[in-house]
Amino acid sequence: VVGAHNLITLHRGIYEAQNIFLKPRWFEENNFGIKMLGITYRLSKTVLIDNVIDHLAFLIQHEVFGHGARFREFGFSGNTYKLNPIFPYGNSGGWAISGIPEPGRNVTPHESIMITIGGSEANSILANVLRTKWLLRGSINYRETALYLSTANDLSMYVLFTRYFSRNGNGNDILRFLQRINSYEGYRGEANYKLTLDDLIGHIWINLLNPFQYFSVYAYVYTYLWSGEEEFSIPMIQIRGVKYLPSFRMGLTPFGTEFYFENIFLYSDKFVEFQLRYGDPTFHRYWGAGVHAINLIRGSRASLNVRASVWNQPYLMLGGERVTEKEEGYGGALIGTMFYNVSESNLLIQNMFAEVGYKSAGFLGGERISGGFIVRLGVGLIDF
Repeated sequence: VVGAHNLITLHRGIYEAQNIFLKPRWFEENNFGIKMLGITYRLSKTVLIDNVIDHLAFLIQHEVFGHGARFREFGFSGNTYKLNPIFPYGNSGGWAISGIPEPGRNVTPHESIMITIGGSEANSILANVLRTKWLLRGSINYRETALYLSTANDLSMYVLFTRYFSRNGNGNDILRFLQRINSYEGYRGEANYKLTLDDLIGHIWINLLNPFQYFSVYAYVYTYLWSGEEEFSIPMIQIRGVKYLPSFRMGLTPFGTEFYFENIFLYSDKFVEFQLRYGDPTFHRYWGAGVHAINLIRGSRASLNVRASVWNQPYLMLGGERVTEKEEGYGGALIGTMFYNVSESNLLIQNMFAEVGYKSAGFLGGERISGGFIVRLGVGLIDF
């Protein structure tokens, strides 16, 4: 999660500086010829510059803060990464290769699955963080739309390219996920898989029920490409002063696929998201629920955010010097984050934060699989 925040902040800092020299629109486009010239300029800027920056952020999140984060969590050191630029400068591929395992540490099948799904997990987190920032701002900047669409659809595109374009080379996350989870559950050999690639094809269509994908397309195609504007105001359902939007998506877990129903509410400066999670019962029955509240308490200089989750998950194997087992059943997490504004002026460092909480052993996107207390300290840069 921290990696996603850092990348989004850096990404915005780059494009804000870029817009000083490469404005979205240089002149009034008041006739057809001038309009076509403006569209050609904006489209060329997207292909030759913007997409390169966006794709690099996508790859860093997927490889370094996704697979790499799980490598580091499970005791691998000396990990290496390869990041290729997107067309027309490269083939757009990326790899994360694990280094040397920690001596004496056992990596369990569940942890191996988490390493495999770590890239798509991380990109889903970045998409959600970006979406939350949009909602708090009330608008979408065109320069963030490609980053959102690529990260929110990372898993869907990976599945579709594997199924229909024979993306079957070494290091394919989807094929490795299917192999590892079926093998662990006792279904060895592709012909005997209980969870198949065609099943994943059927599951990813729920991602079409995500309104922010359509907002992003509109913000890029009409607001930016056609009109030459930067910001698109997010439409929401109004219920007695409360703004509301629902959204659906799908993700991978060590136990199979999981479906998310996210309910987002905005009231004044307060953001609340209620999330329900339902696990596909191919192998096990499992579920979860959570709430994320931003500015739950807010004063003139300080504010409090709270995240809470509860779940009922299957048996889980945890690695280490010896393998430990978490029995099937309930778990949860409660994390509070306190922010303190250092200055009201537009300084580089705007606030400091302290995050404290507890999480029991279990799978929760963006958090360690093991249980224990959580303490994080940091600084926030200028509020993007």
